[in-house]
Amino acid sequence: MSAREQAKSAAVPTEVRRPRQLNLIGRESSELVIAFSGAIGSGLDQVIEQTRELLKSAGYKVELLKLSSFIEKLGREVGFIKPEEKITANTPSRYEILQTAGNQLREKYSNQVLAKLAISKIASFRTEAIPANTDPRQVTPEKVAFLVDQLKNPAEVELLRKVYGNLFYLIGVFASEEQRRRNLMTSMHSQEAERAMDRDRREEEDHEQQLDKSLKLSDLFVRNTDENRASTKRQIQRLLELIHGSITSTPTAEEYAMYAAYAAALRSACMSRQVGAAITDEHGNILSTGCNDVPKSNGGLYTAADTERDWRCYNWKGGECWNDRHKDNIREEIATTLESADVKKILEREITQSESARISALISRNTRLRDLLEFSRAVHAEMDAIIAIARKGGPPLARGKLFTTTFPCHNCARHIVAAGITTVYYIEPYEKSLALTLHSDSIVGDPSDHEGVGSKVRFLHFEGIAPRQYQRLFTPETERKEHGKLRSWSYQDAKKSNPQYLDSYRDLETRVIEDLESRGLSAEQLSKVVS
Repeated sequence: MSAREQAKSAAVPTEVRRPRQLNLIGRESSELVIAFSGAIGSGLDQVIEQTRELLKSAGYKVELLKLSSFIEKLGREVGFIKPEEKITANTPSRYEILQTAGNQLREKYSNQVLAKLAISKIASFRTEAIPANTDPRQVTPEKVAFLVDQLKNPAEVELLRKVYGNLFYLIGVFASEEQRRRNLMTSMHSQEAERAMDRDRREEEDHEQQLDKSLKLSDLFVRNTDENRASTKRQIQRLLELIHGSITSTPTAEEYAMYAAYAAALRSACMSRQVGAAITDEHGNILSTGCNDVPKSNGGLYTAADTERDWRCYNWKGGECWNDRHKDNIREEIATTLESADVKKILEREITQSESARISALISRNTRLRDLLEFSRAVHAEMDAIIAIARKGGPPLARGKLFTTTFPCHNCARHIVAAGITTVYYIEPYEKSLALTLHSDSIVGDPSDHEGVGSKVRFLHFEGIAPRQYQRLFTPETERKEHGKLRSWSYQDAKKSNPQYLDSYRDLETRVIEDLESRGLSAEQLSKVVS
């Protein structure tokens, strides 16, 4: 060793003693709870199997929880499913039996009953793995992933997310309507398939299936089409890597644009829903964003910056939704018409005020009257984004792409087509829209419909990491380099980037206080400092 090296070695102590840090790492959970939600016939079994294989390759023990089995067992227990009703893979009526029983169970026991049963099952798995005479609170569960197949009501998603926090992720699975129909018709007739698909999408009551509302809460969206099958597995692999702190995964151009649309939606003060849109050129560069809100004179929309002159609906003439008010006016006009002499002449009797009110309410609920859009004061998000470019004199929209948090209404759709936009990506379906019906000559919503490829505007469901998880998953938790080189990272060995602790926050508070006392701070000293 040279004299310089000897001097340097002597100057630096071999061990630098620092106060030890409070170690909560040992209280991090190694579990995962991944749920799935998808339309009937979307090939969910394939996606779940892909997820199972990927988790096993990362060292997880995988347990599958099928909510349909809970429905069948509890449904038979309480008499909602009759003993003679058979539920097998080859029973065409199995979907209808399970859908009906699931709705009845939610109505009887709460909208969250199936999620509660899943939680009970997960807890029992964990209890069975703990040795006898051991306090379960002191045991760190092994590396287990629970796959929940599947969620159909948003209340189920919300409960699982509240209970499991950072351990919980929802994967939303989509397939084209035609492909779902083909998948179902391998085991049932076309009429049965149509009835099952229609009922599955969205039912009226809160305790019934609300698939559209459940899907929009997903953390990852995948399109499970014949053309996209390989991509589906890559998307799931990428999600699992991000959950475990991948340091090199970055957003796609589509994820970045949808996050911009999502951020724009938060500017909206619309009382009905917040919608955001972003327009990119053909290379993915963002040209403009927009949200749904009330326009103001001299251009643009009202914003929080307008302070005392902010005349958005919540702050204008009593703070009411004007679209709802005018739809109510139409309903009252229908009731008045029913009580008129003209109707009396047709029916040869008078209709009472009570009867007219009930009939007009029925008409309002069961016709497109409830879906009317034109009385809203707000500019829609897609139109705001298009107008923003026109107002600024920006680049042309031809060959551009539009990203929106909600499927465009038919009013916006016609302007999107006219603007020359080639592709629209959306997250939340919008049952009021007649875009595909009124403009099937110019819009194609099914990627497998090759007849329209290249000549029609494509309306596609967004695929990728949901914007609600954008910052959480794409923000590296550690430095990307170490000693000037890329830090080594292994999916199989990595811990989750957003850990969930086994203890409640009150237990963690106690642990922190005990740690301070173990370092020599007395209870009296602590009291003086914090009082």
